[in-house]
Amino acid sequence: MGADATVCTGYGKTWKQCTPEFIASVIRDKNPFNTRAKQGYPPTPISAITQDVWNATIHSKESPYYYYLHDSDGTIHYAKTLEEHVINKEKYLK
Repeated sequence: MGADATVCTGYGKTWKQCTPEFIASVIRDKNPFNTRAKQGYPPTPISAITQDVWNATIHSKESPYYYYLHDSDGTIHYAKTLEEHVINKEKYLK
């Protein structure tokens, strides 16, 4: 998965505490929620599933994007390919 949300959940961090600096500091830790250091899904859900989530899933819209990241201001940057995602990481997380 490689998702920031799973990493931060494993450390009990809030959205505001889940900064690029924090992610970088624990990127190699063996926390079972750290999907940047281990393959697969975390051992438990990272949030409660609501009716809105189910509706969004059932009525999802197609998108060409497979990757995303949040910069230090919370702005989301999307990428279609891994190469674009790597460029976004270099551009927005340094």
